[in-house]
Amino acid sequence: MIKRIFLCGVGLSFLWACSQPKIIDETKISSDVTTWEDAYISQGNEAAKIGLLLPLSGPSAELGESFKNAAMLAQFDLANDAFEILFFDTEGTESGAKQAYYQAKSAGVDAIVGPIFAAEVASIQEEDPNIPVISFTSDTSVVGDNVYTSALLIPEQVNEIIKFACTAGKQRLAVLGPDNKTSAVILKALEEAVEKCPTLSITQTKLYPPETTNFAPILSKIMPLPVNPNKKDLTPAEIEQLNTPIQELLDFDSVLIIEEGAKL
Repeated sequence: MIKRIFLCGVGLSFLWACSQPKIIDETKISSDVTTWEDAYISQGNEAAKIGLLLPLSGPSAELGESFKNAAMLAQFDLANDAFEILFFDTEGTESGAKQAYYQAKSAGVDAIVGPIFAAEVASIQEEDPNIPVISFTSDTSVVGDNVYTSALLIPEQVNEIIKFACTAGKQRLAVLGPDNKTSAVILKALEEAVEKCPTLSITQTKLYPPETTNFAPILSKIMPLPVNPNKKDLTPAEIEQLNTPIQELLDFDSVLIIEEGAKL
């Protein structure tokens, strides 16, 4: 539902923001026209074209398809000819995003929605786009110069998370995440947010290579490996661990995980 509402709003706002020369003369609107979309078309304006850049193939194709379906539902809900949505496949890669951008530009779109991932958005920003690009990334480092974002920004997300943890009485926070630029932005925002909660502190931060798929070794660095209570010949240390409440074995009472999708 959120995606449908968002894309409806984006589609309508782009018609105004990206087609300013085609101003509607309200004095020429007939009495039987009840919506601005009808007025826009009735005055001979062509439908605004919105290029939607999504990963329709590759490892993130499922995510791209969900965005595409949401956009199609939004267009169906509006059921008018004031704008047209065209889809372009970024393949979830930087080179694919550049290719999709130029395909959209060649198709004469008035504005672009997407891409999803920060690296894709950065690759388009490098091309100095001369049409508005409204991305889905929450990485503010890749917006600007006619590239915008519709996402909830990282500092805002972190502030809300820490505000909730503080209100819930959490005191010790552990952080897990990939060793990349996104984590660096989040950690900076996290430090500033934690300063606003005097009862909360970061007890440890563990970063791992972004390509990591086996997280058992990572988790073993912040918490003891679980003991199978049915194991034969338990050692005294294992028996003690089984008899100790888990919160007493850890130096944290909450965890912030910087991940998404299957890895999360």
